Amino acid sequence: MKLDVLRTFALCWIIGQQGCCGLREGPRLLEEPPPSISFPNTRGVSLTCSAAATPPPTVSWVTADGMRADDVASLRTITNSPTHAHTHALAYNSTLTLLPFQPDQYRHDLHAATYRCLVTNSVGTVTSRPVSVNAVVMQRFEVGVSDATGVVGGAAVFSCDVPPTVARHVSLTSWSVDGRSLSVSTRPDGRYWVLPSGELLILSLTATDAYSRVSCRASHAFDNSPRASNTARVIVTGEPLVSRPQLILRRDLVRPWVRDDLLLPCVARGHPSPSVTWYKEDETRGRVDVKAGGGGGRLRVVEGQLVITGARMDDSGFYLCFANNSAGTDSYRVNVQVRERLGVVVEPGLQRVDLGRPASLNCRVSGSPVTSLTWYKDGRPLPPLPRLSTFDRSLQIGQVSREDGGMYQCLAKNDEDAAQGASQVDLGDSAPILEYRFISQTLQPGPSVSLKCIASGAPTPQVTWTLDGFPLPQNDRLVVGQYVGMGGSVVSHVNLTGVRAVDGGAYTCTAANRAGSTAHTARLNVYGPAYVRPMSVVTAVAGEQLIMSCPAAGYPLAKITWKRDGRILPMTARQSVHENGTLTIRDVQKAADGGSYTCTASDKQGRSHSSTATVQVLVPPTVIPFSFGEASEGGESSGYLRRQERRPAPHSHLVQRWHAPRSGPSPGTHLASLRPVLQRPSPSARPRPPQRKLHLPGCQRRPHCRPLRYPRHQSSPVVGGSSEGLLRHPGGSLAIPCHAQGFPTPRITWRKTRDQPGQYSPILGGGMGLGLGVGAGVGVGMGVAENGSLVVVGARAEDEGKYLCEAANGVGGGLSALIDLSVNAPPRFDPGLQRTVSVRRGSQATLTCHAHGDPPITLLWQATHTNAHDRSVVREVAGGVRGELVIPSVKMEDAGQFTCTASNTYGTDAFVVTLVVQDVPGSPHGLRVSERGSRYLTVSWLPPVTSHTPVQTYTVQYRPVRGSWGEGGGGGSWRGGDNSPTGTSCPRYPILGQGSCLELPGFVSALRAPPGSNRGGRLRQQLLRA
Repeated sequence: MKLDVLRTFALCWIIGQQGCCGLREGPRLLEEPPPSISFPNTRGVSLTCSAAATPPPTVSWVTADGMRADDVASLRTITNSPTHAHTHALAYNSTLTLLPFQPDQYRHDLHAATYRCLVTNSVGTVTSRPVSVNAVVMQRFEVGVSDATGVVGGAAVFSCDVPPTVARHVSLTSWSVDGRSLSVSTRPDGRYWVLPSGELLILSLTATDAYSRVSCRASHAFDNSPRASNTARVIVTGEPLVSRPQLILRRDLVRPWVRDDLLLPCVARGHPSPSVTWYKEDETRGRVDVKAGGGGGRLRVVEGQLVITGARMDDSGFYLCFANNSAGTDSYRVNVQVRERLGVVVEPGLQRVDLGRPASLNCRVSGSPVTSLTWYKDGRPLPPLPRLSTFDRSLQIGQVSREDGGMYQCLAKNDEDAAQGASQVDLGDSAPILEYRFISQTLQPGPSVSLKCIASGAPTPQVTWTLDGFPLPQNDRLVVGQYVGMGGSVVSHVNLTGVRAVDGGAYTCTAANRAGSTAHTARLNVYGPAYVRPMSVVTAVAGEQLIMSCPAAGYPLAKITWKRDGRILPMTARQSVHENGTLTIRDVQKAADGGSYTCTASDKQGRSHSSTATVQVLVPPTVIPFSFGEASEGGESSGYLRRQERRPAPHSHLVQRWHAPRSGPSPGTHLASLRPVLQRPSPSARPRPPQRKLHLPGCQRRPHCRPLRYPRHQSSPVVGGSSEGLLRHPGGSLAIPCHAQGFPTPRITWRKTRDQPGQYSPILGGGMGLGLGVGAGVGVGMGVAENGSLVVVGARAEDEGKYLCEAANGVGGGLSALIDLSVNAPPRFDPGLQRTVSVRRGSQATLTCHAHGDPPITLLWQATHTNAHDRSVVREVAGGVRGELVIPSVKMEDAGQFTCTASNTYGTDAFVVTLVVQDVPGSPHGLRVSERGSRYLTVSWLPPVTSHTPVQTYTVQYRPVRGSWGEGGGGGSWRGGDNSPTGTSCPRYPILGQGSCLELPGFVSALRAPPGSNRGGRLRQQLLRA
């Protein structure tokens, strides 16, 4: 009991003096079954396991292979019940009972099995030592005695014979000699001696012993009814001739328990009667006569038998019996193994180890022998791991990790006994970690959903759930469950039945303990209309940051907006609205930020839903440092130093006191004038915070007592009657006024929002006559004028965004206003578009135009020479709209100009595409000789009338009057382009036919007779081909 009290005190102290109410104590075995047990089939047997732990444990039974042992009808039952132990603590018992059974019901897996009980709580698991169960099927048996022989003066030995099938459970009760009952003893009874091993020894035989009748009686361990043997006799012979000694009773191995009495027999026959001497083998001294070896009188030789009283561990060893007479000697050697019940203690019994630090456990084993030693962790054999090592019955953990916390056991065993000891290893405080996190899901309404988090930490963390930052809604379809797993991890889950669109949102599981906390958030999206769940009162603390999520459901959502007093947020630099609908307010101010906030969620079908939350700002009381300044001269008029304080909360009691320094007031300061004065505003005046006045002599004329005024906006920035948006065309100019007054004169600064909410780029120019300037990420024609207005010259699309005007003069927190600047753009066409499209007659033609600008943009294709423009298609693309005019089969009359006109609210633009229809050119006409010379002539013609494709090449052929066309007939040809007046050659398109060109118009070429030609010949005919 003292040990239990000390253990409990140590647990309370190590866990941090939290009191035993918060104690976590691992399982402790109060009672466990013996290492082995046998029982008869007629009675059955019960195994009891009792334990204590905090929190309460569960007790179960397993077999040797670790399988759970449950009830088996009519053969095995398991019962559990709590009881009060002797230490007045509540013990938890479990009893495994093997019921009586008929011989034909014997089952080896039940009645010849090994069982262990397991005790488990949130700290860990311990196991009892294994217990070997052996069921004995009762059967009839008989015992017998055989005749013994001996010589006069010698000894005779009788044995009580038992069938080997029951010999393990049958023990000798007594011997009977001529009706005289003899019991087991370590001393002879006259000439009769019943040895502890069961033999009857008759010493100093006489001739009359031949007439004695000897019998034995034995009983079964599970049946007290004795069994009597037959009657035997001693066959006595006369004195023989001289013979050497012969040992007739010997032992090879004797295994007594500590403190047991034992007898080592040495019965010899021979003539003359041999003398007996006992020796013990000693590693250093050799053979030592037991009579001279000491032992404190515990070792003595009686009638040749060695008797050891109260065996000790140092009695173990080899003993030699020598029988000697004049005819010779005989001897035998016996091994004595003194056994001691095993006991195990693991030190320390309780320790707390921080993560990453080493730990050591020592297994102290008492008793002998120890044939095996095994370490267990939470009821299972400890697996070999690199960071674990065992040496000289100690366990070393190199670096403790989270899974190392729990219950450790050392189990020592031998063939007949087993014992175990346990130690509790607690982890030092460690912040929780999430071993498992649920994932984001997008579902249709209807199915069931389970969200699960598994957290571990020391101490065991608590897991809580929120939805969009608010407590989970209460309804019958939502169930929250939580339990502690085998390893001490907390498994928490949220189950939703028949999920609906209103169940969507950001679910957060938070695991926390005294060492810290961690959280995981993932969205559950359920298709359906936009919906915003009701919001409760949100409490904020002045001077800190407020993060408020919009509990919006429905999917998909187009946007989430926040409003306060009907104005879309953000309105100041302290406010940020993120894409996920989270509203962040930095440096919360009671007057500026308290009130009602409305969140509106809209889906892509135009449906919307809103909900309003009330933000209550709590102001902690603070005292701002102040000073009295220099001491004033006596007799000056009294002034005061005004001190403004924050109010903690409505209707709260604020206590204010003034204290003078211990060194005394400054010279000329009257302590009597240190009096608090509370100014109360008139009913018509605007409420103000409470003020305290400290009256000081001579303060009116001192400059540091001059009244201070906080800056105040004269009016919010307003352009075009709205402070929420300004519409201007690109390239235009505008000025956004922002004026403030106060003392000292406030300084006006402007900043532009960047990509992330709450990030701003400054615009240079301080509103104090510094002129225009620029800042990072803002337009080159943007700056701040002397009067604080933001001036934009040559507005661009990149100038769109939110602009923040701030006024500050070092008194108070300053003021700010946020406006949206929108630069509206008329349509404009992509300059890289193809302006000429050439296709062959009969092919498909596609004309494309791509316009940018503010939506909506309308595209219209027009043409005056054809109605093909009626087949146009317009679709929206990234960055604008795209229009395509598709003509499936181009005709010659489709060639010409097509106009694509784009228009929106802010302007119109046009783009012209020329369609060229390619085909074989027509015949030239108007061929004539326009000029003649002695050796030349000039031929001219007109281009084909029907060709929409520029002619590439003209070919002129000539022949003599009596010749044929072609060069073989004495004529010749010339292909236009080689000697054209422009000196240009046309590209060729063989697929369109001979003579086609896209650039050159008709031309006039001169033909000259080549040298050596027939000067008298005349050109009779000309063939012109394009």
